[in-house]
Amino acid sequence: GDGQKFRLRLKLGSRSNEARLALEEPWFLNRRVAAGFEIFREKSDYQSSYYDELRAGFEIYFRKRLFELVEGRLFYSFEDVLIEDIESTSRTLWIRNDPAYQSSSNEIQRTISKVGLTLSRDTRDALLFPTEGSVVTIRKEFAGGIFGGDADYGRIEAQGVRFFKTFDAMEQVLSLSGRVGTLGKFDGEDANVPFFEKFFLGGPYNLRGWDYRDAGRNIDGEPIGGNSYSYASLEYTFKVADPLRFALFYDGGFLRKGDF
Repeated sequence: GDGQKFRLRLKLGSRSNEARLALEEPWFLNRRVAAGFEIFREKSDYQSSYYDELRAGFEIYFRKRLFELVEGRLFYSFEDVLIEDIESTSRTLWIRNDPAYQSSSNEIQRTISKVGLTLSRDTRDALLFPTEGSVVTIRKEFAGGIFGGDADYGRIEAQGVRFFKTFDAMEQVLSLSGRVGTLGKFDGEDANVPFFEKFFLGGPYNLRGWDYRDAGRNIDGEPIGGNSYSYASLEYTFKVADPLRFALFYDGGFLRKGDF
């Protein structure tokens, strides 16, 4: 064909189920602009020990190469989020105090309507196991306001990683990475957002060594997230046997209640 991309993903598991359908047209209206959409539905019970989370919605986006390896991506997303099967214990009182809590059905339902822009620059020599180059991404999004929905906040995140090939033997690579993000209203004040939209740290993809979402503030052992975070990682890897690599790393970060 003409380079169109189609993706269908189905995942069934004991703790999560996911279905995604995506389509992208690389030459929208015969212009060098890619346009696409994605429809999704995912349910999980690993986000918390006290409730299940169901998300369903869609995203429409346009992306374009702007200049010298820099790509821009403009998107609109709509999500319906359902927090259900909430345990009725003193440990979940703060969850049940959410303004959207419905005692008759013991659930919280919110809609999130947002628009955002992502700028990224990628100079890696390989997508999988890179040895040189870097990736830098900046993402800004606004939810609520004129876009509707039940949430009203602004979010900005920036992240980057740089790879250095130290020795050819065993393909040894040093990488430095960092991330930072904050939530706030459009006027810059602390955001009042649903608890499930806040930032969390801990797990295999950030602040390794901590349990999933377990770094930061909690109420009776339940992580409640924060409105700003910072995270940095130093990692040294080398090839053991293709594609197996051994890694040594040091991670550090913080999670704050307020914005920056």
